[in-house]
Order: sequence, then structure tokens, then C-alpha cells
Amino acid sequence: MLNACKRSDRAEAMTTLFKDGATLAEIGQRYQVTRERVRQIITDRGVHRTDGGAHVRAQRKTDAPYLKKWGHTKAAHIPLRGPDSPRSRFAHQRQNAKEHGILWDLTFADWWKMWEQSGHWAARGRRHGQYVMSRVNRAGPYSTANVGIQAVTGLVRRR
Repeated sequence: MLNACKRSDRAEAMTTLFKDGATLAEIGQRYQVTRERVRQIITDRGVHRTDGGAHVRAQRKTDAPYLKKWGHTKAAHIPLRGPDSPRSRFAHQRQNAKEHGILWDLTFADWWKMWEQSGHWAARGRRHGQYVMSRVNRAGPYSTANVGIQAVTGLVRRR
């Protein structure tokens, strides 16, 4: 019985290593078994080859530039693209702030998180009852400490 527990712990450790990006060969070396035996053990635990190892490493490499620039993975970025997408709306608002000489200190991740948490993304706009991202007292920079999502209560003046 003790031997079965050790094998179960070993199989769990192998599965965890694989899901964290270790290859079958690396795990095999660590536990002094062949990579084929490692594959058999993790397959018995319901783990597929695309759930870890080299696949995870490749995914991390693909996601790295997106995480650095946008704060999310490539898979999360794809739906955020397009003419009326969050990404284009972010760029548009940032450009407007720049044209008006307003300091912009928001990353896309910060900006999008505010909209997602507000739950008003679909109701954004400049008309009465719609929602906008605005600065406190229309002063200071666009930053996480100085902006919020607010309902439009009257006419919004265009500059």
C-alpha cells in the first residue's frame, strides 16, 4: 500500500511538472524512467500532450509579447480587435487625450478592466443615459486613480 501511495505522489508530481512546461524527457531524467513511461503515466491521469510540455512552452513564447504590451494573452487579445473593438476604442480615446494635451497614464489592461468591471461597455456613448470614462472634475491625467465610468446626465460638450 505504501508503494502505491508513492507511485500516486510521483504520478501527480510528473503531471504537475508536465503542465508547468517540463518536457517528457526532462521529467523522465528526473525520475529515472523513459519519456515513454512518463507519457503513459500522465496519460493515465487524463493529461493530453497539448496540456503541457513543449506545447505550454511554445504558448508562453507566443503570449510573452502580448502580456508585455497589453497585459493579456494572444487568445484574449484576438476578440479585442476590429473597428469598434475595445482595442480600437482605447487607441481612439488615448489619441483624443493626446490631441487635447491631457496626460494619458493608462495601459490597455487598466482601461479595459475598468470597463469590464463597470458592466457598461455595451451602453457606452455620449447620449443621455449612456456611459463614458471621465476624469474627476475634468482635471488631471487619465490614470487609474483619476478616472471612472459615469452615466451621461446631460449634454456632453464637444471641444
